[in-house]
Amino acid sequence: MFPNTSLYISGLSLDSKQVFAITTTLIVLPTVWLRDLSLLSYLSAGGVFSSILLALCLFWAGSVGRVGFHLSGKALDLTNLPVAIEIYGFDFGSHSVFPNIYSSMKGPSKFPLVLLISFAFCTLFYIAVAVCGYTMFGDAIQSQFTLNIPQHFTSSKIAAWTAVVTPMKKYALTITPVVLSLE
Repeated sequence: MFPNTSLYISGLSLDSKQVFAITTTLIVLPTVWLRDLSLLSYLSAGGVFSSILLALCLFWAGSVGRVGFHLSGKALDLTNLPVAIEIYGFDFGSHSVFPNIYSSMKGPSKFPLVLLISFAFCTLFYIAVAVCGYTMFGDAIQSQFTLNIPQHFTSSKIAAWTAVVTPMKKYALTITPVVLSLE
């Protein structure tokens, strides 16, 4: 984000990567001290908001930012299919928080329905973002669509900052159930 950032403290010189790592640690560390999952749910809601904001930034760049929507390239590339499956698998896997959600529900019998609705919404959301990104950038789309949006667009700046902040919000929610189980 800030490639020319540096910090000098008592003869110690820190480059931009080190400053970013320390700043991230100082932001994330207090969130892992929370033990109450109801407080962490606000961080989860922030993660959902971030995902929606990223999708809106993509749509904004395509419609208002004059990148445009156009069909080009091939819709199915079998050579990259394993990568696409891995990306979707990563999005839906490693949910260590599920047992805690199940045990904290007022009606645990509704858990399968909640999962079905959640996964259906996420699947449709991911497909919509993928189609939007592909119709905007075609085969030139990069691993993160934020890299394709022209840097001078406001939507690009919002999307980049949102992409940086999102993992910071999700870390505590992901790690807390594991820590509680180990304790």
